[in-house]
Amino acid sequence: MLLAPFNRVWFKFGLLLRVVNPLVMAVIYFAVVTPTGPVMRTLGKDPLRLKCDPDAQSYWIHRDPPGPERESMQNQF
Repeated sequence: MLLAPFNRVWFKFGLLLRVVNPLVMAVIYFAVVTPTGPVMRTLGKDPLRLKCDPDAQSYWIHRDPPGPERESMQNQF
C-alpha cells in the first residue's frame, strides 16, 4: 500500500518511454547518422575501401609487421 503511488508513477513513466524512445532514436538517426554518408562522399572519404581499382594486382592490405604466426591459430578453442 505504501509503495502503490510510486508504482503507478513508475508504470506511467515506462509507458511514456515506450512512445518517446523510438521518436528520439529516429531523430538521432536522421540528424546524425544519415548525413554522414553524403558528407563523407563530398569529402572523398572511402573508409571501407570499396572503390574499384582496375590496375590493382590485389585488394589485400599488407601488414607491417605481419600478423600472428599461422601455428598460433591451430587450437583456438
